[in-house]
Amino acid sequence: MSIPPPPTPYEQACEYLSSSDKLYAGIWVPTDIVFPDATPTITARVPILAATSVTTCSSWENVVLPGCTCNTVPAPVVTPNPSGIRLMGIGFGRQPDGQPQGNPDKNPILNVVRIGTLDLVPTSSFRNGHIITRTGIDVGLTAANMARFAAKTIELERPPVWSDPRDWLPVPACITAGSGTCFQGAGLIDTGVNQSYMHTYDISPRPARTTFPYLDAGVQIHWKFGASAPYAVSEDITVGDASDIVNGITPWKVSLWIHNVGTPRVPRVNTGRHLLRKWNVAFDAIGGHFAFALA
Repeated sequence: MSIPPPPTPYEQACEYLSSSDKLYAGIWVPTDIVFPDATPTITARVPILAATSVTTCSSWENVVLPGCTCNTVPAPVVTPNPSGIRLMGIGFGRQPDGQPQGNPDKNPILNVVRIGTLDLVPTSSFRNGHIITRTGIDVGLTAANMARFAAKTIELERPPVWSDPRDWLPVPACITAGSGTCFQGAGLIDTGVNQSYMHTYDISPRPARTTFPYLDAGVQIHWKFGASAPYAVSEDITVGDASDIVNGITPWKVSLWIHNVGTPRVPRVNTGRHLLRKWNVAFDAIGGHFAFALA
């Protein structure tokens, strides 16, 4: 008679990173994270994904394939007990993109428990959220640091299912590649990459992509942030503009995927970090707002 092992005290973890085709499985381990370079020091408490395996998986949809397994053909490559993983995000609204457990309780910036030596008790003068600039992050929102964002504030929508009051869908964005239609979808201002990833529905005429999936130099792209006109922010960009790649908001390169209408892959854009050269962005996790202000 075999005796089953005792159940783990930790929740089973699963997270898919669609930009790198990595499917991580493991457990969520409650952990204190200290930001020693903050002034004063900040301590957050969140569950950390301790990965027991990583799978190279070209496509994973939790709705279609429950569980943290990949059934691509040929059989995926699974690496047990991977090492050297050091990833941390402070984003929101990523549950539909392969991260069903990516809830606000995993976000260290929204789960600060200590500032300096004092335990944090949120008050009306400290609001859960953050401001991102080209030089760093401000943790917590106040009337003073949010005043300059008032003119370009976007209201966020709730997910279809939510239990945490800090949970919101991504910032809405209308996305155009070439001279085609502007498709309404979702936006992400990424702090980690200098390139852009765009997904749209099928368009005519299709913009030039000599080397798939990268747009050719000279193609015009348009990003409009907000649910409808008048948009809070509109940017027109020329792919490959060398001077603007160095000094402006043009990404180093732009990848474009085109999908049929009705597929699960809705229009969306990851702008890359160059947009932060021009715009500071703020996320109000309590009121459900995303805002822009000129840097």
